[in-house]
Amino acid sequence: EVAGFAEKNVYLMTSRMSGRKEPTHVNVIKQLDILSQRVKPEDTFIFYFSGHGISKAGQSFLLTTNSDTTTPNTLTISAVDLNQVSQILSSVQARQLLTVIDACRNDPDSGRGEEDNLLSKDFSRGFKIQRSRDNSGTPSVSATLYACNIGERAYEWADKGHGVFSYYLLQGLKGKAANSQGEVVVTDLADYTQREVMR
Repeated sequence: EVAGFAEKNVYLMTSRMSGRKEPTHVNVIKQLDILSQRVKPEDTFIFYFSGHGISKAGQSFLLTTNSDTTTPNTLTISAVDLNQVSQILSSVQARQLLTVIDACRNDPDSGRGEEDNLLSKDFSRGFKIQRSRDNSGTPSVSATLYACNIGERAYEWADKGHGVFSYYLLQGLKGKAANSQGEVVVTDLADYTQREVMR
């Protein structure tokens, strides 16, 4: 609806869905695997995650509807390992890859204080996407946008029905971040979103 992608090219998973569209750890990895095989070199691929992230003992994870953070073992077998996501995204053949992460909570089970919401270095370094040139020799372009900087936290905006970051990201995609040619490029989108979130 916002960026002009055809509906058949958008795969949405939310906590309100069930079956193969419920964002469990297996379903998320399965869908990323499937998409990584289908996406063509001339495509643009966007991976957008909005939810909780967690770093424990040097490992970082995206939490899904079935994630259990009670112990390190339950976390490992029920959450999405960022290293695994990075490997899959690194294999995507799309010339342009944008990763958007609206998640920063270190440990949602340790309390709701502000200090628990800070984005950690471990989590932000979790995305180590390494891409190669395609057969034409054209370098692949990758960018990752986070909802906040390391040591900061992301905020919800109940009146808007989004996090502050996601709200301004959408406004930028709707044209507020457009350049003089009317195009929204990732650098302008990042600058616009950061400026508005800080404001």
